[in-house]
Parts: sequence; C-alpha cells; structure tokens
Amino acid sequence: TPIGPCLFIMREKDANLPASEQVTTNIGSGPFKFNEALARPGASFTYDCNEKYVPRKEPSDGLAGGKVVKVDRVVWENIRDKQTALAALQAGEIDYFEEPSVDLLSVIESDPGLVLEVLNKSGYDMYLRMNCLQKPFDNVKARQAMLYLIDQEAFMRAAIGNPEYFKTVTSWFGNGTPYTNDENTGWFKKGGDPEKAKQLFKEAGYSGEKVVILQPT
Repeated sequence: TPIGPCLFIMREKDANLPASEQVTTNIGSGPFKFNEALARPGASFTYDCNEKYVPRKEPSDGLAGGKVVKVDRVVWENIRDKQTALAALQAGEIDYFEEPSVDLLSVIESDPGLVLEVLNKSGYDMYLRMNCLQKPFDNVKARQAMLYLIDQEAFMRAAIGNPEYFKTVTSWFGNGTPYTNDENTGWFKKGGDPEKAKQLFKEAGYSGEKVVILQPT
C-alpha cells in the first residue's frame, strides 16, 4: 500500500457531512484518476493517468515538485504477506513492493534480478518512552540510567542484523531530520553500561520496585 503524509482536500458539501457518515464520492485533480470500475476492495485498486492534469514546472523531488506521469495505469495490489509479495516480484507479477521484512533483505540482495533500494533516508525511529509522571522515571537520573542500561547496537543487531540498515541515535528527534542534534548528550557513551545504570538508578532512589512495560501489538 502506498504510504506518506497526505493533505486531503474535500468539497465543502463532503466536509460538512456528519463525522459518522462516510464520504462515498471519489474526486481529485491530481496526476491519476481512480478507476472505480476496476476497484477490488481488499485485493487491488487501479489508477489511470489523468490526461488533463498539468504538473508544476519544477523537477520532482520525493513528495514535492512536479508530478510527471510516465505510465498509463498503476495497479496497487493488496498483498499483506511480505513473503507472498516477494514471490510475486520474483515471478514478474508485480514491479515492486515496499518495506520488505528484515528476514527477506538478504534474499533480495542475493537475487541478481532484484534491486533493494533505500528511499526513506530518515528510516524509522524506535522509542522506549518512560512515564515521567510516575516513579522512578519522574527522576531525570532514572531516565539517564535507561540509556546506559540499553545497548542500542546490540538491540538492533538482534532485530535487524545487517548494520547497513540501522544506526544508533541519541537525538530525541531521531535520525535524518532538520531537528536531529546531539546537544547535551556528551555525558552519554554509546554501547551500554549496566554498572553506570545501577549507579544512576541508586542515585534516583530506585530500590527494585516493579516496572510495568507496555508493548502494543
């Protein structure tokens, strides 16, 4: 499925509908037109080139710039299982798919007929967020202790494997954004230090109380 930040402009009469009422009319003025006749909800959606669309004059740049259409039709196939999507790609049934699972990266790299390309240079940031209103994490030293307790690189090697596809980060704003910075992190050394974590937890007044970890799936 295509993903990305979108601003959906609605007609006034659609925008004024009650929140409980579904908008059923497909409209748009972009480079593609939704082909309702070929729609197969849950299976695929088809978009045809909008011959009346006039792109902006500047060159394309990701989600910005001129949207120049070079194909007559795009079919988005809904293939939920990544292994099935890879099999379809290898069989020539589809042209590409997004976000292959980690275990498939080496398979794709070893196939001379396929190309694995990183388009999202910022990647996806993983967070362990502490409840700063509850003990022990209402104390800044307990929060700092967590940084020492967790070896980011070890976690990522276990989760991702190939270091080409991950990197550690100390910036609260993640990697690859205009806000990314390592200001005020000189006290922190990457790699994990359990003894330092114990010291900071002790200074924070933590004495072994249970901590609840929530992992939504």
